[in-house]
Amino acid sequence: MSETSVAFLYPSHFPVTGGSSLHGYYLAKELTGLGYQLHTFSGLPDGFTAHHPQHPLYRLWTIAQSDIVYIRVSLEGKGPGLVPWLKRMGKRVVVELNGPTDELKVTRGATSDEVARLDAHLRKCLLPADAIITISDEMVQWCRQVIGHADITGIENGGYRYEENAAEAGHAIRQLVNALRAEGKQIILWSGNAWPWQGIEWLREIVEKAPATMAFILVSNEPESLQVSPQQATVHTFSTLPNADMRYLVAAADAGLAVYGDYSWFRTGAFYGSSLKMYEYLANRCWVAGNYPLSTAPHYANLSGITELLEWLGSRQGERVPADWPYRTWRQVAEETSEVIERVIL
Repeated sequence: MSETSVAFLYPSHFPVTGGSSLHGYYLAKELTGLGYQLHTFSGLPDGFTAHHPQHPLYRLWTIAQSDIVYIRVSLEGKGPGLVPWLKRMGKRVVVELNGPTDELKVTRGATSDEVARLDAHLRKCLLPADAIITISDEMVQWCRQVIGHADITGIENGGYRYEENAAEAGHAIRQLVNALRAEGKQIILWSGNAWPWQGIEWLREIVEKAPATMAFILVSNEPESLQVSPQQATVHTFSTLPNADMRYLVAAADAGLAVYGDYSWFRTGAFYGSSLKMYEYLANRCWVAGNYPLSTAPHYANLSGITELLEWLGSRQGERVPADWPYRTWRQVAEETSEVIERVIL
């Protein structure tokens, strides 16, 4: 394993700016920790992989010298089309695919015919891959149905335990947390894009009905679309924050929300994701309230109603999750990814 060279083709993994880059950063870091030699191109040098210029000749040479290519593909980007080209080069290829084409019905207003054409394009491009990694068992079933590949593995996200390092966070964020603590508030964090499946309707009702003892910090790419109207609770809404601020908030929060919306638009009608924020909250000793059975961790609760959810959170105010309670780590994610890589190499 220590001599395995991996061309790590990720759209961006450093600096960390969102969920995709966060996943890529910790996966790359932990694969490096397992002994792999990763070669990266996008963004800035991360301090642990071999970073190369983005010039096509550098990429071509590095890919040619690598033992295996790990590539994350998006539904509409050029990534899928690279897979057949990489196979013609004689490379072993592991593909990471993190969402279904069904999403485009919601995000782009795509028709069923347009989704069917994209399904056919993905099938043609991804079938030559040696293995496909996706984010959940539900997505494994989707890949088998749509792509028809024989080697598909579901690997959920993980979390990293941050230290509450106030020195790295911005002054305004530190002031806010200190003020809320001084008022004895229970700090509850929610972060996410303003897509319907992110549970925006649940979030609005939670905030509206929450008691004055709770303070919500909401972080979104479109904060104006959240349109929350608290009756008693304190609410602070932010646009996408720097990574240092987000790490500080995750470490400082008492609880986190991992609620999601209706998935009837997905062809199986089931929740298919892997809640990155849930794993982040669990790793950092937050009580986490959700409305889907996403985790068996003792500090996660799957709750069917708003009143039940608020009561569960309120009953834990002032109580910290024990430091030795288990959580899923990025090292576990890397180890499971390594099993796929080793299987393909052999």
